[in-house]
Amino acid sequence: MDVSANTALTVLHCYTNTLTSLNVSANTNLTVLWCFSNTLTALNVSANTALISLRCGNNNLSALDVSANTALTELLCNENNLTAIDVSKNIALTNFDCGSNNLTVLDVSANTALTYLKCSYTVLTVLDLSGNIALQYLTCDGCIMTTLNLSSNAALINLHCFSSKFTTLDLSANTNLTHLDCRNSKLSSLNLKNGNNTKFISLHATSNPNLTCIQVDDAAYSTTNWTGANFKFDATASFSENCGGTTSINENKTVLASSIYPNPSNGTFTISLDKNYSQASMQVVDVLGKVVLSTTLNHQINTIEMNNAPKGVYFVKLLTSEGAQSITKVVVE
Repeated sequence: MDVSANTALTVLHCYTNTLTSLNVSANTNLTVLWCFSNTLTALNVSANTALISLRCGNNNLSALDVSANTALTELLCNENNLTAIDVSKNIALTNFDCGSNNLTVLDVSANTALTYLKCSYTVLTVLDLSGNIALQYLTCDGCIMTTLNLSSNAALINLHCFSSKFTTLDLSANTNLTHLDCRNSKLSSLNLKNGNNTKFISLHATSNPNLTCIQVDDAAYSTTNWTGANFKFDATASFSENCGGTTSINENKTVLASSIYPNPSNGTFTISLDKNYSQASMQVVDVLGKVVLSTTLNHQINTIEMNNAPKGVYFVKLLTSEGAQSITKVVVE
């Protein structure tokens, strides 16, 4: 395709073809160039300094120089063969997708206006987002990073980290979070206690076999409301305000190891603690938050009778003098 004579051209869409080359050096007025889904092996945009949007994903690019494109607000260069991408000059960038490349390093410290970042299926081992306080959407599915610090990203709304290598994910600082997908990962610690759990619209955390406790604002609320197609968890996972390893900086309480059986029951069930405690107490709370039964636990094995309790869902709250606690959903049939 020859556009060398079209010097007034401002918008060029030539995506989803079989282009092997594209020369836009004469098109200095271009503000939008969408050439994704072709077979380009090289792309020179150094003359296109007016570019605002560049979408060149799903090609065969091994290098891309955007240092002259300082007006760029959108750069989608995903699904290429890039081993590096320098966006330090693109300080106006708000939308950036560099996923499915061979990137080992990504520096977005200069991109403080960034609101959307996708870096899925790269080979990044470190991702520093401490300077990207405007970030609202982050997708890093399939990354090999083992840690991710999002404590500076309070504006974050949507986080996708499907098939990640994280063992710990602390989202206690992300008070605007509404969507989280961390399925099929290595998580053993997930802290969602951000003071705003009622904002969540979708939350998927299945296929995390080591994740048995999810730290939340209110375990009773999460158990009652985080249900249906938009909320998925492993059967082995439960909610607690304190999960030991997932506690936030100002907390040091641990989850109480216990079991409650049978569950469901007819109103009579057994609480088995991991050991005898000098002081241990129990509360049974209904879905409206009303305490229907309160007692002390004097033994390691305790039989609880909820006489004449209506059928329904209740929450058993356990607390010991050593600060360990847990909340378990029980069903009375």
